[in-house]
Amino acid sequence: ARIDRLEGIHGALEHFWSAGEDHGARPSNDSRMQFDLAVIEVAANICEHAGKHGGVTLELELALYPDRVEATFEDDAEAASLPATAEMPPPVAESGRGLAIVRSVVDEVRYERAGAHHNIWFLKKQLSPP
Repeated sequence: ARIDRLEGIHGALEHFWSAGEDHGARPSNDSRMQFDLAVIEVAANICEHAGKHGGVTLELELALYPDRVEATFEDDAEAASLPATAEMPPPVAESGRGLAIVRSVVDEVRYERAGAHHNIWFLKKQLSPP
């Protein structure tokens, strides 16, 4: 995955929500936009930060339940480091806002390193009614 290939994530999210609607799911627009923002931000972080040494293979699985939506990313990039807090960095900081934004719009963010070249990211957002 490369930072210039994020349109695939946008397309996957559009298809995902459309398929959900076909099955009667109607989460609020706010819930959808917040989840989309979180998914795109994590994907961008994986591509930008973890892919500095060449290409990164990135898989994304999306799941929609009556009360929540989840995303699981798996990639083969270098290990990531998550800030200990969800606080926004100071205005003069050059980076660090992405995961703070993600943590502010979803209910759960998890990251684990599974093996020498395997990262797993998990996002969960509780859905509010439409």
